Amino acid sequence: MSSRLLHPDEYELETRSSNDSQESFDLDEADFESQILPRARRRLRRVPLLSRLLTSTYSGYRRLKPSRPLISVTARPSCFPRFLFRRFCFYLHALGGIILALVLLTAVFRPSYTRFPPHYVSLRNAISQSNQPARGNPRNEKVFIAASLYDRGGKLAQGQWGFGLLHLIDLIGENNVFLSIYENNSGPEGKSALLGLEEQIKCNKSIIIEDQFDLDSLPRVTIPGGSKRTKRIDYLAEVRNRALRPLDQSETRYDRLLFLNDVMFDPIDVVQLLFSTNADEGGIAQYRAACAVDFSNPFKFYDTYATRDSQGYGMGLPFFPWFSNAGEGQSRKDVLAGKDAVRVRSCWGGMVAFDARFFQGSTQPTPEMGRDQFPARFRSAPDLFWEASECCLIHADIQNPPSNADDVMDTGIYMNPYVRVAYDTRTLSWLSTTRRFEKLYSFIHNLVNHLVGLPWFNPRRAEVRGQTVQETVWVPNEKHTNGGSFRTVTRTAGNDGYCGRRGLQPLDFGSRVTGIIHGVVGSFLERNFYTLEESSHAPRLKSSSESNLSQKESIKMSHPVADVNDTAGFMAAARALKLDPNKYRSASSAAENVPSEAGSVSMPHDGFENTSGDGDFIPIPSPARSGIPCNHFRKDNPTPPRVGDLAIASESASQAGGAVSPSALVEDEQREFATTFKTWGIPEVRDKPAARVRRIVLKGLPATWCNPSKVLSLVHGGVIESVTVNPSGTAHVLFCEHEACKAFYDRYPNGIDLNRERRVTVFVEMGKEVDVVSSQLSFCLSTGATRVVRTVGVNIDVTMRQLSDLATGNHRKVEKIVDTYVPGEARNVSFRFCSIDDAVRFRAMIVRNDSWEQCNTQYAADPCELATGIHSN
Repeated sequence: MSSRLLHPDEYELETRSSNDSQESFDLDEADFESQILPRARRRLRRVPLLSRLLTSTYSGYRRLKPSRPLISVTARPSCFPRFLFRRFCFYLHALGGIILALVLLTAVFRPSYTRFPPHYVSLRNAISQSNQPARGNPRNEKVFIAASLYDRGGKLAQGQWGFGLLHLIDLIGENNVFLSIYENNSGPEGKSALLGLEEQIKCNKSIIIEDQFDLDSLPRVTIPGGSKRTKRIDYLAEVRNRALRPLDQSETRYDRLLFLNDVMFDPIDVVQLLFSTNADEGGIAQYRAACAVDFSNPFKFYDTYATRDSQGYGMGLPFFPWFSNAGEGQSRKDVLAGKDAVRVRSCWGGMVAFDARFFQGSTQPTPEMGRDQFPARFRSAPDLFWEASECCLIHADIQNPPSNADDVMDTGIYMNPYVRVAYDTRTLSWLSTTRRFEKLYSFIHNLVNHLVGLPWFNPRRAEVRGQTVQETVWVPNEKHTNGGSFRTVTRTAGNDGYCGRRGLQPLDFGSRVTGIIHGVVGSFLERNFYTLEESSHAPRLKSSSESNLSQKESIKMSHPVADVNDTAGFMAAARALKLDPNKYRSASSAAENVPSEAGSVSMPHDGFENTSGDGDFIPIPSPARSGIPCNHFRKDNPTPPRVGDLAIASESASQAGGAVSPSALVEDEQREFATTFKTWGIPEVRDKPAARVRRIVLKGLPATWCNPSKVLSLVHGGVIESVTVNPSGTAHVLFCEHEACKAFYDRYPNGIDLNRERRVTVFVEMGKEVDVVSSQLSFCLSTGATRVVRTVGVNIDVTMRQLSDLATGNHRKVEKIVDTYVPGEARNVSFRFCSIDDAVRFRAMIVRNDSWEQCNTQYAADPCELATGIHSN
C-alpha cells in the first residue's frame, strides 16, 4: 500500500490492516506542502508587471461579460456593481499614474521657459559673481523708472516691492537711473511708508504724494439722460502720465523707460527684460516695448484686458500658452517654441520696458509711429461708448502700424515669458515650479478655447489707419431732452481699433447693486426737475367724484412708495422697479470677465429715449379692495388728520402754474397710515435756502505755494469751511456763504499776481456745481464754530512738537499753529485747521483731556473773515 498524504481535495478513505502500522512512514516526504518550491526560486519565476496588468484587465473584462441569461431566475444577488467599482478604481489609479509620469517626464526632459538663452545666462553670472554697482548694466544705458502707486497700508513701499526696487537701482547703477513715483489717496500709512523709502533711494528721483486726486481736472462726457460722468480710463491715463512728467523737463537722453506696477519681481529678471529681450548679434536689445508676464495665482495669467496677439485678436483662456490659434496663431506658436520675444500687438504684464525715444520730446524718432501725437502719452479712446485700456493704446501709438490687419508682421512689441511677476510673494515663489510642466496645458487650452468660443469678436480689429468707417454714435446736445441723441457719422479709423470693445466705464457707479439703489432713489428723489405734469409717474388729479369711483376698482396700477424709515417698503420698491438690464452693466461683461472693470455702462441701442412706461408699475390692491377706507382711523389713535396731511390741489391750476381757486379744492386721502396715495400733494416750503456755489478753485499755483497756509493767505472776505491743496498746483477753497465766495471771485477777474516781474499769476475760478450746506455744518455754524481753536493757559513745558502731534492726530489736517507767549501772561495757542469739521472734533477731544482741563478752549475768528485783502498772518 502506498503511503502518502493527499491534498484535502483528493482525500479518500483507504482500507488498512493491522500490519500497516508496523511499516515506516515519512511524514515530511508525504506532505504535499513540502513539495512547493522555495521562496527564492518562486521569485525568479514571477510574471512581469505589465503582463500581470494586462492579464488582470482581461480577466476582469471576461468576468464583466454576461455569461448567463439577461434575466436570472436565481435569487442570489449579483456581484456586477462590486466588480464595476473595482475596475473604475483601477482605471482611475492608472490614469493618475500616467498623468504623474507625464508631469515628471515633462518637467525633467522638456520644461518650459527654464533653459535660458546664453546671453541671459552670462548676464546672470556677471551679476552673481560681483558686488560692483551697475553690474547688471554692461553698457551703462540710461533708464527712467516710472511707477504710479496706490499703497493704502504702506505694504508695497516698506515690503518686498520697495526692497526689490532698491536692488534694481543698484544693478542698473545709481548714476544711470532716474526714479519717478506718483502716489495718491494712499492715506497717512502709505505716505509715511513712501517717505521712508525715499530716504533710502540714492539716485535722482521725483516722488509726488497727493492726499486727494483732483477729479475736476479730468474731462467729462455726457451720457444718455443728460448726466455727466468721468471715464475711468481717463483717470488711469492721467495717473500714469503724472509719473512721466519729469521727462518733460529733463535734459538727459534716456535709452530705456521702465514702467512698474504694484507687482512682486526678481530684480535680475527686470534687468534681463531691459537689456536682453530680442538681442541682436551685438547683444543689444531691440524692441519698442517688451512686457513681462504677470500672474494672479501660480497658473492664471492676469492682464488679459491689455494684451492682443500679433493680429490683434484677444486672449484665450488665461493659462499657458495664453493665446488662441485664431488667424495664423503666430503668438501661440512663438510661445510654444520657447522664444524670448513673442510677437504681439500690445501687452502689459505688470511691468513694461519701452524704447525711451518715443516718450521724450526733443526730436521725433525716425521710425514710423501708429499716431501723430509726439511724445507718446497714455490716453483713452475718443469715442464715448468704445472703451480700450490705456495700456493697450500706448502700444498702438508707438508700434509700426501694419498695412493689413491680417498680415503677420513684427510691430516691435514683444512679450517675454522668461520674465514673470506676481501680485503676492507666495505666487512668485511658485512660478519657477509651475512653468516646468506648463506645456502639458496646450492641448486642453486649445480644446476649451474652441468650446467656449474664444477669442471674442471685435468689430474694429481689422480696421487700418486712415480707413473711412460709418457707425452710429451718441452726440451730446444740452438742448435735447435726453442730453443728446444717436446719429450716424463717418469717422476715420485709427490704429487702435483692436484694443477696445463696446461699453462705457464711468467712475460714478461701482456695481449693479449701486445701480439698483440709484434707480430706486432716483425714481423718488431725482425727478424733481420735472413738473407734476411732465413726470410719467405722477397720477393725474381727479375730482372728488372720480376719486370715489376709483375706490371701487379691484386692482389699481400705482407706483410703490418708499419711506426712508420703512425698510420693507423700500425693498418692495426696489423689487418693483424694473431696470433696463443694459443700463448698469457693460455690454461686454457677459462675454469677458476682466479684473478691475466693474461698473461699466453699456451703449444703448439706436433711437434710445429716456422714457418710463407702465413697465415701472406693479398692480397693488386699492384701499377699497383691502377693506380699509381712505379716511379710516384706528381706535387706538383717534388723533384727527392734520392740515399738512391733506393734499389739496387743482389740475387746471397746476397746469397753468397759477394760483389755486377755492372752488376747485378737493380733499385727498389721509396720508399718515397709507402706503400709497393718488396725488403728490403740495410741496412743503423749504426750511432753508437753496444750495448755491460756495467753491473757489485756484489754478496755476507755484510749487512753493502748494500748502494750505500760503493758499489761505490769498483768500479773504468770509469764513472758510475747508481748503484742499494738490501738489499739481490746484487748490479748492470752500466758503461758508455764497455771497463771500461771489465777492472774492468778482474781485479777481484777471487772477492774482504773485510776482509781476516773473509773471506768476494764480487764476481764480468759481465752482461749476452747487455745494449743499449739510445739517452738521449748519449746526456747527449756529454754535459759533470756525476752523480756528484758541486755547489759553497752555502749560509752558509743552513743546511745539507735542502740539503738532496733538493737533494732527486722527488724520486731522492743520494749516498753522500760532504760539503766543508774553512773560507774565498765560500762554495762548491758536490751532488753525483746514476744515471746520477737524476743528470741531479737535475741540471736543481737548476739552475732555485731563491734561488740558485748566485751559480755556474756545473758537476764534477766522483770519480770512477779518482780512480785506491778501494777508500774511
